[in-house]
Amino acid sequence: MEEEITYAFLLPGSITDSGWNAQMYVSAQSAEAALDIEIQVAYGLGQVEVADVMTEFAEAGTDVIWGHTLQYADAANQVAELYPDSWFIGTTYYQRSFSNVIGVQNHVYQGLYTCGMYAGGLTETGKIAFVGGFEFGT
Repeated sequence: MEEEITYAFLLPGSITDSGWNAQMYVSAQSAEAALDIEIQVAYGLGQVEVADVMTEFAEAGTDVIWGHTLQYADAANQVAELYPDSWFIGTTYYQRSFSNVIGVQNHVYQGLYTCGMYAGGLTETGKIAFVGGFEFGT
């Protein structure tokens, strides 16, 4: 009998935010139903003690631990070293120190470029604006 892969998704905010966290929560539920798998979700975590939550899942033998924010990358790399049998996947994890840490990138710039071109064609003032989610330090 084939062993079932276990999954955990870690979300920084509320699953009812009608945005980033809710999108991943709904996607996890859809995958769970379509693939007949069990997914655990920890939400509302913010940025505090995420390494502890990842460690708890890894200690429980969770195969795939997905952190749904770039800010969880440091915690994932920290815990991944201690739990090489678990996979730590993250949305936009650019820093990957171990082979069991994977980053999934959101390449939305092509679509945003198209939206900008469309908005530019519609403007009557010659001006357009874009509001982003949050500021990143460089």
